[in-house]
Amino acid sequence: TSSTGTQTTGEGGLIGTLWNSTESNISRNGRYVVFSTGASNLVANDTNGARDVFMKDTQTGATTRVSTGSNGSQGSGALNWQAASPSISGDGRYVAFISAFNNLVSGDKGATDAFLKDTHTGTLKRKGSGPAYRAVLSDNGSYMLIDYASRGLKVVDLARDRAYQVVERIHTGTINNYEGETNLGISGNGLSVVFETGYSYSGKFDTNNLRDIYFSAVDRTLIKTYAKKSTARKLSKKKAPRYLKLYRQYRAKQIKSKNRILRRRYAKAKNKYLRAYRDAKKQMATARLKWKVTDNASTAYVKLKIQKRLKSRSRVARKARYLRTYRKYRGKYLIYKKKYRKTRNRTLRRRYQRAAVKNKKAMNKYLRAYRKTKTVVYKTVKRPNYRWTRINRWRTYKWRTRSAGVYRFLVYATDKAGNVQKNIAKASIRIK
Repeated sequence: TSSTGTQTTGEGGLIGTLWNSTESNISRNGRYVVFSTGASNLVANDTNGARDVFMKDTQTGATTRVSTGSNGSQGSGALNWQAASPSISGDGRYVAFISAFNNLVSGDKGATDAFLKDTHTGTLKRKGSGPAYRAVLSDNGSYMLIDYASRGLKVVDLARDRAYQVVERIHTGTINNYEGETNLGISGNGLSVVFETGYSYSGKFDTNNLRDIYFSAVDRTLIKTYAKKSTARKLSKKKAPRYLKLYRQYRAKQIKSKNRILRRRYAKAKNKYLRAYRDAKKQMATARLKWKVTDNASTAYVKLKIQKRLKSRSRVARKARYLRTYRKYRGKYLIYKKKYRKTRNRTLRRRYQRAAVKNKKAMNKYLRAYRKTKTVVYKTVKRPNYRWTRINRWRTYKWRTRSAGVYRFLVYATDKAGNVQKNIAKASIRIK
């Protein structure tokens, strides 16, 4: 078969000059082509002197610059700040690319980020903070696969605005040309990805020292957390002499005994009563906090948060003030309502009606504020961090405190795919 080649051109058929046109991608029906180039004569007012991403409509011949802000402003920065790695959805509506321009969206610090452009509305959104190497869209435009310089591959669910870790690098050195992951591909449902790399990955025993093709499934299962209620009682000072006596007894037995097994047993009992003596002197309480995390994997990043329940004096005073004000306006409202019903004068009826409506609005306003104001607050007193730990079984955290009261502890977890817990487990702790 024969084919006719079409050169990259801009408005009026102008051929791009000075810069190469690279990194192209085409829509499913072949109508739209996206590419990256630094040519400044493809569209009007291209004066930033940097590489941009363009889209060519092969039916109408129109060329559009895609790497612009939502308001149409062009990217700015040094010469090496550019837009590259374009990818287009199957229908040609969405275009993904990476760019180090710092003025495309607000709050951009100039790192190489991943962006998504809606070519129908002109809206540009940042979907991944860098540094990033490249980005690829799924055919339906619902998922974006991003290659990060130090964090490996992540899939972004564009509808939910949630990112999932695909693979985690365990080797970050140079292996056969440092290019990270290349030739990225993602399925339409966002559940599978394919890529080429020379890196080694967790679970992949790659020893051939060559670039290989990897296929990976995306873990989008959200982990769950659980917690159980706990109660603890502060040790009384009156028990301290008894614990001290027992400690001295076992210490003497340990010194006298010549049997190794007995010496270890006595040493264990001695240390137990020594701790109990010290806790009784300080009136300490030991609470055993039981928690559990479930997931497909065997490990997760787990953090606990222990908070004390307090009554805020300022909020109590504010709530009382709202209640007083509510009662004041309610009394006025009832007075004007009664006058409105009794009087026959039209002018007075309208006046009383307006006053009643005005006071009723004020009354409802302060009633809502009264109901909304909560006098109980929780103050964080401890943040135990398990980091990466084993899960799928009940675990116990021993927490010691001298302060009686009502507490609660919360369980947070994140798996290696970057998924956070589906729920934040909470349980109460009562220290008596």
